[in-house]
Amino acid sequence: MYGPARESDMPALVRLMHHAFASTPEVETQWLRPNFEHFRVVRDREGGAPSSCLLRVPMGQYFGGRAVSMLGIAGVAVAPEARGKGSARWMMARAMEEAREDGFALSTLYASTQGLYRQVGYEQGGYRCATRVLPYRIDVRAREPMVRHLSEADEPAVRACYDAFAPRFAGALARGEYCWKRTRQFRDKSYHGFGIDGPGGTLEGYVFLVQSRAGALGDGIEVEVSDLVFSTARAGRRLLGFLADFSTTTKEIALTGAPMNHALSLLTSHHDTISHREVWMLRITDIARALTERGYPRAGSAAVRLDVHDPVVRANDGSWTLSVEHGRAEVKREATARPAITATINGLAAVYSGMYTATQAAGLGWVEGDRGALEAVDAVFGGGGVPWMGDFF
Repeated sequence: MYGPARESDMPALVRLMHHAFASTPEVETQWLRPNFEHFRVVRDREGGAPSSCLLRVPMGQYFGGRAVSMLGIAGVAVAPEARGKGSARWMMARAMEEAREDGFALSTLYASTQGLYRQVGYEQGGYRCATRVLPYRIDVRAREPMVRHLSEADEPAVRACYDAFAPRFAGALARGEYCWKRTRQFRDKSYHGFGIDGPGGTLEGYVFLVQSRAGALGDGIEVEVSDLVFSTARAGRRLLGFLADFSTTTKEIALTGAPMNHALSLLTSHHDTISHREVWMLRITDIARALTERGYPRAGSAAVRLDVHDPVVRANDGSWTLSVEHGRAEVKREATARPAITATINGLAAVYSGMYTATQAAGLGWVEGDRGALEAVDAVFGGGGVPWMGDFF
């Protein structure tokens, strides 16, 4: 039985989280409580304790400059005694059907094991990289404009600045409250905000960071950045100069984002290191919504047929005609357009995000079509750059 968690399930959920993530009951209770209404559980019988669970995180994700409705999945856990029976796969399949029924076009998650999620239609969608840089190596030392400390009263301006920034990058989140809270507070870390004022009371850029002791002896300081956003190169250079000023006390600065961090692209020389790389996975839960909600290149027009195989969300299975003109799409449930490609729902997700072109995905066996069809799909979904996000959920 799949359905919402009940208040009486809290001890069982804490146990599931502990065995899945090796965390303490105190940490998991602190995380579970404010998100409890968004948990789904599986019970072997009515009234029984949950044997597996997941957290639904409603938000959106930018593709082609437009926010597409997206359901994030987190906290997937199965009791040790219930593992090896296909419970997680069954639960995820039900969750994908529910996501479509609730109007979500996409679902995204960070996978502990890609094999499980590929079985239910997810594929590699983009990157989240942790990059480290020595502050004295930051060779941009801009001193203008002024940087000021941000308070709670600046929250609307912070969000407006982010909402102007994020659509430029494929894969960036259209954040919901869950992810906004994490840029300010994550477990025992409280992040402090600093911003640059732009014209008319807007923010031109901002950074949220926390300082902590680093090294086995705690003999240095590390600056961890949870959010770094700017709308102009001027603001980006000033924020880099602001971070460089931590060099007198700080050993390293840690940032998250693309394989080539957007801020560090402003440096004149590069001495940064990618210390960790994750690949998030994407699933299309509603083909019609996913194709019509996103943006496309405005320069051209195209019509292609997508023959899609989706064994989990059967409403996606079959032929679709995608017509794109002036950056917008029309989708019909018919097989009239030529050229055509054939794709699994997984392969289509990787092409949709821009992780791979259709031509590249064909080389992986995820997509099939003649050269003209593949190039037509490449043109439709191209131009978004490497998909990435800085958030973790």
